[in-house]
Amino acid sequence: MRMRLVPMLFLLHGVLAWGAYAKQIDLGLSNERPGKASPQKVQNNGLFVENPLSYYLGGDAVQNLKFVHAHMNISIPVPQLATVQEATMNLKLTPSAALDDQSWMAVYLNRQVVAQFPLKGQEGAFNQNITLPGKYFRTGYNTLRLEVSQHYTKVCEYPMAPQLWTQVDTAGSNLKIRFTPKNWVPLLSGLDSLFDKTSFSAQPVVSIFYGQEPQAGSLNALALAAQGAALRYQYLPVRMNANAISARHLEQWLTQTGAEGSAVSLWVGTATSLSLLWQDLHIPAPKGAWMGTYVWPNHPHHYIVILTGDTQEQVRQTAKIFAQPRIVLPPVSQAQITGLQLPDRQKVAQPVTSRIFGHGAFSLLATGFHTTSLTGYAPPPAGLRIWNGGWDRKAQLHLHLAYAAGMATQSALNVLVNGTLQGSIPLNQPTGGRYSNYTVTIPPTIMHPGWNTVSLQPRFIPVSNGGECKPFFMGNLWVTIYDDSIFEWEGNGVTAQQPDLATLAADGYPYTKKSLGEDMHVQVPDLQPATLSAALTLMGKIAQVGKRPYPMARLVAGVTPAPNTGIFVAPWANIPPEWRHHLQVTANHIEESFPVGRSAQDFSGILSIIRPQATGDSVVRGQMSLNADLGSLAFATTWEQDGHPLALFTAATAESLSKGMDSLVDYGPWSQLKGTLAWWTPGGKKVTSLGLDEEPFRNYGLRGGLSLWISRHPWFSLLGIAMIGLLFVLATRLALRAYSRKHHSKEF
Repeated sequence: MRMRLVPMLFLLHGVLAWGAYAKQIDLGLSNERPGKASPQKVQNNGLFVENPLSYYLGGDAVQNLKFVHAHMNISIPVPQLATVQEATMNLKLTPSAALDDQSWMAVYLNRQVVAQFPLKGQEGAFNQNITLPGKYFRTGYNTLRLEVSQHYTKVCEYPMAPQLWTQVDTAGSNLKIRFTPKNWVPLLSGLDSLFDKTSFSAQPVVSIFYGQEPQAGSLNALALAAQGAALRYQYLPVRMNANAISARHLEQWLTQTGAEGSAVSLWVGTATSLSLLWQDLHIPAPKGAWMGTYVWPNHPHHYIVILTGDTQEQVRQTAKIFAQPRIVLPPVSQAQITGLQLPDRQKVAQPVTSRIFGHGAFSLLATGFHTTSLTGYAPPPAGLRIWNGGWDRKAQLHLHLAYAAGMATQSALNVLVNGTLQGSIPLNQPTGGRYSNYTVTIPPTIMHPGWNTVSLQPRFIPVSNGGECKPFFMGNLWVTIYDDSIFEWEGNGVTAQQPDLATLAADGYPYTKKSLGEDMHVQVPDLQPATLSAALTLMGKIAQVGKRPYPMARLVAGVTPAPNTGIFVAPWANIPPEWRHHLQVTANHIEESFPVGRSAQDFSGILSIIRPQATGDSVVRGQMSLNADLGSLAFATTWEQDGHPLALFTAATAESLSKGMDSLVDYGPWSQLKGTLAWWTPGGKKVTSLGLDEEPFRNYGLRGGLSLWISRHPWFSLLGIAMIGLLFVLATRLALRAYSRKHHSKEF
């Protein structure tokens, strides 16, 4: 008999990154919980996952450990639903030939010493096999630390001698983990364990099942479900695989597991549309807005999360709660939603962003920079990126920092912008000091259109090093840069006239500039599973980038563009007819117009496969057409339509579009997205983009385009000015000669 408990009130713990607001949720709880699943049949040797160490370091292939004492940390994720039995690591090392027999490396796992061995410089490169006991691993992130003590002599040793180094080839080193999946009873309080940011998978797959022909409310619920799953994975790129409920699709899901030996799926729709699910689970159809999580019968490592209701609006209400990862749900397997209240959208602050074109000042915190401390003899620099949506703009960086006592007067913090030195901040007080508003001016010629890199590179020198053959004192080498430092634009410059894909990749702007995502409208031409999967994968990525859900976002279906559509995801054949002039490409043919006077270095035919025609373009243009096989590429392009930006993601077929979107949302490709056009090969890591400064006349108009072109090609510009001057002189001379002949002939 089902028991009804008194509705309980749960409050949000924490606030969303874009602002704080309260929600009140009344949950009708059920005391029914699924029985514990039977143990999964796993081979005695367990399951394995193997990756190079560079996989855990963001692709960095080589690490150099320098000086007497050095170390490197590697973060190893272990998902909640896995138990590590043992791991083996093969290290590929090359020590300096100068190292003597006092040099050693120690390996720590979560502060436990698991291995130590000598670094014999005279023997050259070698491989070292290390066993990591499973008892030292824990769920979550594990710290693997490689620490060296390096020496080249027994007396009068200089701790920072250049011959003190050991190179770790992280691409040639690997880590192999043996583990077994856990038998787990899923609860709503443990959804983060199902959508786990510490997954062994580089790109987890979330299967989403829905009823036949979902209506508008269910489509919006699917969008919210995709956002909720992606936000729980946090930074991990996620692939959404959407399908209508069928025996074939269910069988495909049940025969597949992720790298950690388990799989999870979302079931979204009204209770009526999910009728087959209740039969398979052997439970009655729930009433009202309802969510639950279960183990699939006879498949102990396949988990499902159900978001349902009696009506489309109730389904959407349930999905809104799932889309908020910071809601604290109770430790039960199912709950009935009896109330949800969102604040008035006018009361929620706009998200802070520095990516748009602005004329004011903003804190470095708005760029994603956080208060950072740099310590030690040669610490890595602190960096941030500034988006410049215009051209010919001067800027100032007002830094707030503090540095420690014990540093020599030659110590400094160098400020580099796009690789050029723009200022050097002295850290010359032996007693330490603080700067509350140290200003570094950045001239317009340094700030490029698009992304600009600011690097804060410390140069620390201790006030005393002890002297020759005396104990060496490293000193108190420390500087802290605060995120309340200010970046300020000066002057109006030239505003870009076209939107940029880089702002979408950076923080979802301009399609999420409103705090609840009211302006985020994504459209697909139909409900083909591949096209729908591509759109849901993109919406999940945008939520991850913004670090918040968009409860007011919309997902609509139809070939005719909806009035507020900002993003259109469709195969080539389904592009709306009124937008086809923006897309001058088919599977085997390209037509492109181009400005005749542009340098060949600035563009070529293939760099403008998809590009909207600029209206009112005063630049003389030519026309090019050619035949080529483009069916294997995926494309993204953007333009301004009726005063608001539009983005189009397309490929030859729905299947290639889905595969292309799966590739795009990965770490490397997504960061390469910029400009008005990008294309890539599905499954590849390279995205070719056409940036703002590569189409100056279209993006900045005639005056801004000329200014940008002249700055990039000063010698051609001088030659052009000289030619114009010469033509002016010749024209003036011819005019004077004609005038003289005309009037002198009359006098005689």
